[in-house]
Amino acid sequence: MKLHRGFTNLAAILNDIYGVGPLVASREAVSWAVELHRSCQAQDVPFFWKQWGTYENNPLAWAHGGNQVDTAAAKRLDPGGKGGSLLEGLHYREMPECRSGQAPQGWA
Repeated sequence: MKLHRGFTNLAAILNDIYGVGPLVASREAVSWAVELHRSCQAQDVPFFWKQWGTYENNPLAWAHGGNQVDTAAAKRLDPGGKGGSLLEGLHYREMPECRSGQAPQGWA
């Protein structure tokens, strides 16, 4: 399946290879992101938390800034991804196992 500008829809490919693809999420409200993760755990679906999108969206920026956003604190505490990628203090980078037990040809 092709997306705009010729990019391949990786989720569709993973679904074809693995059966059930992972849920890849980013830039959600904190409560919604946590609920997505818990729902995935309950249904044994891999969960991949990509990023917050901007440090203004990262809850660490608000937790350490009181009523004002403190993006410097968030960057220091959560430097990964665009806007950081910690969800409840952890990185979630789960991927499903391949149905055949092998990675697709050409993948390392």
